[in-house]
Amino acid sequence: PVAHNVPPMDAQLALTLILIQLGLFALCWLLVALLMPGERRPALLFLASCASDAATAWLQVGQDGSLRPVASGLMTLGLLSAGLVSAGAEAFVRGHVRHARVWLALLASGAAVAWWPLPEAISEVAPLAAYQGCFLLLLLLPVLWLQRPLRCEFGRFGWLPLLPFGLMGLAVLAFLVHLALDPADASRSYAARSDHGASSLIPFAISAGLFHIGWLALMLGRQVVRARSAARTDTLTGVLRREAFE
Repeated sequence: PVAHNVPPMDAQLALTLILIQLGLFALCWLLVALLMPGERRPALLFLASCASDAATAWLQVGQDGSLRPVASGLMTLGLLSAGLVSAGAEAFVRGHVRHARVWLALLASGAAVAWWPLPEAISEVAPLAAYQGCFLLLLLLPVLWLQRPLRCEFGRFGWLPLLPFGLMGLAVLAFLVHLALDPADASRSYAARSDHGASSLIPFAISAGLFHIGWLALMLGRQVVRARSAARTDTLTGVLRREAFE
């Protein structure tokens, strides 16, 4: 007989696929960090987010249909992943992480709510709402702060890498609305998962794929533009080369 705490085959398959996907993206970011020194900082941050996402998926699927024993760990890893991708996006756009204190403050606040023992008078809904609020800010602030410089550099395609931030932010906002309208039903969603969390890995894999593909495309596009500019313009005088005139 199969032990009850062993995830079903569909959960194991979903976990295997998401780990393979994250491993491939991690390899891509490692190559970017090695071959593109100017993009090393965002590439390493995105690489770290792949490791955090892999730990999240493994921890979620490995449970015996219940997330309550590892809810604090899952919340912390989710905040860590969101903070890493937000910081990496800002490092790519601005060359450095300008709002590092904001990301750290949101991460610390959400982790404190997840781990700190609260008085019994405070309902279970309050820490869950506070955690989701921190998570929502980690997703939406990059959209507000980075959409203009991205459009200036990449034109109408600049909004594409911010699409996963917006989609996940809408999902979190919908959960907050559900939490406000029906607190008992929303909080129960963190208590039990009959499929070991396999169904939640599908949107997770889609959003992660869109995110990494979008930012990899931007990095390659930036290198193509720089190489084309270097081929047309003399680096010393700034005037067009003969080939550019021809």
